[in-house]
Amino acid sequence: MKATPITKNENSSHRWLKPLIVSIASLILVAVLAGGYWLGSRMVSEYRAGRARLAIVERRFDDARLILTKWKSQWPRDPEPYYLQAKIDVAEDHPKEALVSCEKAIELGIDIERIHVLQAIIFARSGNFERAEASLRKAFDGATGPEPDIDEALARVYLGTFRLVDAATVIDRWTKDAPEDARPYLWRIEVDGRRDVEPNILLQSYRAAILRDPNLIKARLGLANKLRELRRVEESEAEYEALLAIAPRSIEGLVGAGQNALQKGDIQAAIRYYEVALALDPNEPAALREMAIVDMRQNRPESARDRLATVVGLDPYDPEARYNYSQALRLTGETEKADAEQRINERLKKEHRRMSDLRKALVAKPDDLDLRNEAAQWLLEHGHEQEGLEWTTLILKETPGHKPTCRLLADYYQKKGNAGLANFYKIAAGESEEKGR
Repeated sequence: MKATPITKNENSSHRWLKPLIVSIASLILVAVLAGGYWLGSRMVSEYRAGRARLAIVERRFDDARLILTKWKSQWPRDPEPYYLQAKIDVAEDHPKEALVSCEKAIELGIDIERIHVLQAIIFARSGNFERAEASLRKAFDGATGPEPDIDEALARVYLGTFRLVDAATVIDRWTKDAPEDARPYLWRIEVDGRRDVEPNILLQSYRAAILRDPNLIKARLGLANKLRELRRVEESEAEYEALLAIAPRSIEGLVGAGQNALQKGDIQAAIRYYEVALALDPNEPAALREMAIVDMRQNRPESARDRLATVVGLDPYDPEARYNYSQALRLTGETEKADAEQRINERLKKEHRRMSDLRKALVAKPDDLDLRNEAAQWLLEHGHEQEGLEWTTLILKETPGHKPTCRLLADYYQKKGNAGLANFYKIAAGESEEKGR
């Protein structure tokens, strides 16, 4: 068979076809390599993110920072390390630094919803619960992994607004999300304490916190005090000893150890503890009161009376101190003064029972603004001004212009001699309008 000759046009097509095939193959190879490089880089990023997130959950912030520093140097356009840096800043309660990291993450294209959650955590810590709650609740419900900072912030919102059942649910998640963290157990104690749970449940939570952080003074002191209240004096003594071994200058620990020694009948040991406490702070009310009780037992009523006069001056709203003072006055023959102090004691006991009733009522009706306002008034009138003002701030954030709270603040600042704030809250309460009618 005779071969068909190749024409000139066919030769031309072969000449450009081969380079085209080579070009296409090169592009495919570049795409494959680029895809592999991109896939590899994302795998490295996800690996680093996992390690950093775990370190943050476990509160190993220095380890997390080392990972993030290397990550940012190799991939400066990746927003994730800046976001995780912001999480560290939030966890360490450095809001200004957190906002700087957030701005950089936003600049590099981070999902803005994730930034809103961090901002909500900051709002919750500053007491701005209304702005924080919605984002935190959404993040809590949608969490696919441990998010202890979200748990903590949402629990803070619920505690601050007296929703104890909701707070307990969130704290339970927190204990699972951060199994080595002692703090959720202390928060659980606060919730359970307001709900009057069985003492043994509180003891379990204290011990769980100490297991995770043996040097946690608040947990050790709480456990020792609760055991003393239950008159388990031998166990309590061991806990006070453990506490004072790590915090020898803890006045609360020294006073509690002295009270426990008195329960055992060891007056000399109690005196030693109280003397150390008073050497650290000569005007410590609890130590003075306890030393006065020892004075009365040892027939030194004048010394007891003088100590208790100081205590009453330092804390005029303590019914127990008033009762002890009336006893000391009676022992020194000052019957009229003793009777007056006894009447004050009875009034204060009644007022303290009212506050206890208010706290219980708020557990059942956490959104009742009248109850909250009455509780704030009680705090302002009984020497707890900072806490009372925090309650009024919370009420007015949730319900701006709440008239009873504005009237309360107007009266408070009037008594303090701050006419400007007093007038401001009078106007907010509408008093000037009412008077003009």
